[in-house]
Amino acid sequence: MKKILILISVVLLVSCKKMDHYEIAGIVRNIPDNTIISLFEISDNVGSIVATDTIINGEFRFEGTLSRRPTKMNLMIPDRLHFAGSCTFWADHEKIKITGTDKYLSTWNVSSNLPEQKVTNLFNTKTEAQMRIIDSLSLTLMADQRNRELQVSIMHKIDSISKLMQRDKFEVLKNNINSLTSLNELYQIAEFSSIDKQEIRTLFEKFDDKWKNTLLGEGILAKLDKPVPPKIGDKAVDLKLYDINGKSAKLSDFSGKYILLDFWSLACYPCILAAPELREINEVYKDFLTIVGISMDVNPELWTQATKRDSITWNNLSDGKGSYAGASSLYGISGMPTYILISPADTIVERWQGFSSGIFKEKLNKYIALK
Repeated sequence: MKKILILISVVLLVSCKKMDHYEIAGIVRNIPDNTIISLFEISDNVGSIVATDTIINGEFRFEGTLSRRPTKMNLMIPDRLHFAGSCTFWADHEKIKITGTDKYLSTWNVSSNLPEQKVTNLFNTKTEAQMRIIDSLSLTLMADQRNRELQVSIMHKIDSISKLMQRDKFEVLKNNINSLTSLNELYQIAEFSSIDKQEIRTLFEKFDDKWKNTLLGEGILAKLDKPVPPKIGDKAVDLKLYDINGKSAKLSDFSGKYILLDFWSLACYPCILAAPELREINEVYKDFLTIVGISMDVNPELWTQATKRDSITWNNLSDGKGSYAGASSLYGISGMPTYILISPADTIVERWQGFSSGIFKEKLNKYIALK
């Protein structure tokens, strides 16, 4: 009996390992030996590097454990002067084969039997020629970064091609709904394309409730029914939030002092630079000001990681909707960090995007006179 139990335990352990294990094998041509390639795990819109390998004789390999199934992943080569684009794919316990023939990673091929990958490949096949052009333009962009006129011209070309790509993807979507890949593509179309909103809404309504009743689904509707964000001089919009331990709060709970809203995330480098000054003003202006950080990270683990990284001492809240819907939609957040200063009378008096040294005191000293 004891031997049987041991055998069952071993089988379960092997089974669990197989279910959580991923294996990626790459065979590429025309890539110099010793080229470094990086593997990223994608959580919502945040990519975290999980491994690197060196391409030797046109081969690379990654193995590891999945944090969830399936997991969206991304391959990039850090040398952005000689390589462009990225290879995005889905990973599960099944072995994945990646092949490519040139420096444009967006055109590399991914072979697996995963349902999400099969849908992804439909979009990739439809837009491969356009992605090759975009990757080529990106390399030209990197080669001469001081030529402002060239930079603007190339960005306009990339934007034009991207809009054509969105229309092609929309055509693919019409016959391929009800997958996470399709839902994400529709979200991107709702946010960035010039396709008629009613066309997008009609297609979204064809998705099963399983997909519509997700954060991505809510995000699509938020893009289609975009609220007009409050501007300077308007009343602040109240928000339902919670802290990192799950305790609920509302923005109106902090009325009576000036409130500085800080929209930030783990993937925001200027947010790292701003953290020391935020800690300083949180102490110096504490009698007149309340700082309310609103995390745009949907994944609680990433939020926790960013909180520790920035040594946050001020109010640290979220509505769990990231950049898809909720607070970011209501306040029209298009980049991070974004700061909004609200008066004790709940009126927005300042709003700006980005961080520069001394910016907080420069803004606050217009309204708060320290003794």
